Amino acid sequence: MNKFLKDNIMYIGGFLVVLLLVGIFAIVVAFVNSEKNTNKKFDNTMRELGKIFYEDHYYDIIVNSKGTNYLKQFSDNGLVVDLATLKTVNTKTKELAEVFVDKNNNELCNSEKTKVIIKTNDPYGKSDYSMEVTLDCKLSN
Repeated sequence: MNKFLKDNIMYIGGFLVVLLLVGIFAIVVAFVNSEKNTNKKFDNTMRELGKIFYEDHYYDIIVNSKGTNYLKQFSDNGLVVDLATLKTVNTKTKELAEVFVDKNNNELCNSEKTKVIIKTNDPYGKSDYSMEVTLDCKLSN
């Protein structure tokens, strides 16, 4: 056996172990970042769907039929709208909701459990609300 290899076999072995650990760490970090980016994409899409639902659809219908005082009831618990409902509002929401379906036409998120909660704020204008998003998604895509 080469004298250099014989004298340095522990160093070479240690270096290979460290290299292997760094490689595993890099793979884990990439996977976690990918999942975070997917969650962020889903969250942003749900917020856009919720905005379209509330500002372009629901708000005018409720205010015209019941007035802005009716919206006070949603200030604490909010108006809960699931993905199944959001994707049926119009063609734009249907297109936006396509992000929740993978290439094999399987849903990535549960349509009933993935939802937005719209909490109305005084003075109950069209943009006077806050929104929470709840995701129930499989991120194996």
